[in-house]
Amino acid sequence: MMYRVLSPLRVGRVRHEPGAEIALPLEPEDIRPLIERGIVAPAADAGGDAGTGTATGTPRPAGGAGEGREAAILAAIAGLEEGNPDHWTQDGRPEVRALRAASGLGDIAAADRDAAWAAYREAREEAE
Repeated sequence: MMYRVLSPLRVGRVRHEPGAEIALPLEPEDIRPLIERGIVAPAADAGGDAGTGTATGTPRPAGGAGEGREAAILAAIAGLEEGNPDHWTQDGRPEVRALRAASGLGDIAAADRDAAWAAYREAREEAE
């Protein structure tokens, strides 16, 4: 089955940008978390504008609570430059200031970063 990428996604060594249609070599139960987090959508259901970040074409909220906020932080993590010390802490986590700049959410706290970072790593592991 083909999926439309809604938020930047790295599968193996290949980075897929929003709007791309890809086949994921995963079982449906392994893809479900990616769909629930707004990272991919079945291509047949992705009818919205590729740049909006959602399957329905409705823009994601820039700073509300819940899934829209987490999706914005996840997208910011995916967009950070590997190896850039301004984007990553010494222990390998995303830098909060870099996430604030990349997401437009000025109120991201370390706890928000840690929760999104755990979800991001889990989704990447499931996708690989």
